[in-house]
Amino acid sequence: MSTEVSGTTSFSRGKHSIVGGSHRSPRRLGLALAFVYNGGMRRWLWAMLLLWGFVVLAILGGLGGSKPTADDLCRQGQGLVERGDLAGGTKKFQAALKLDAEFVEAHVGMGTIFAKMAQHHLKNGQEAEAEEFCRAGIGALGIAVKRHSKDPMVYFWRGECYFTSQKFTAAMKDYDLSIALKPKWETHLARAVCHSRLGDDEKAVADVEA
Repeated sequence: MSTEVSGTTSFSRGKHSIVGGSHRSPRRLGLALAFVYNGGMRRWLWAMLLLWGFVVLAILGGLGGSKPTADDLCRQGQGLVERGDLAGGTKKFQAALKLDAEFVEAHVGMGTIFAKMAQHHLKNGQEAEAEEFCRAGIGALGIAVKRHSKDPMVYFWRGECYFTSQKFTAAMKDYDLSIALKPKWETHLARAVCHSRLGDDEKAVADVEA
């Protein structure tokens, strides 16, 4: 038996029926659309995740992944030297000089360390080692003076190198230059000792009282 319903043919066989025509097409179309939609959504989500990953990496690279500058390294080196870590300070200043061989603060830092090392060796009776560090310090600080002649620290530490090397006249000249740039500083005490070594006790006392 067959009946005509709105242009669609339906064949009935007991409790079962087979429906043809337009009743079956929407279901297939819906399944096909769902498959495409779900696949498209997955691809879109993966694309968004990758995009956000690149954004996060770019942000992290900009905030924490950048390499330190010569100035950054010198600041770190100065902090280490102030805490007594001369070896650590040396590494930082040397790294700064690799980035910029003309960086004045790095030469000052190295000169300061050489002066301190020279004093250390002299106290331990190691005169040859002390002299070697004095020469290195005078060389490093000489470079700094040519490029940064208004820094009292440069003259003070070069004066210390000359003093450790027992070149008291040269040390006196650098102490004078340091005090001229910064009158109220500890260089007066260093110059007082230098005056004493040169036999001028009156000027030594005047510096102590300055």
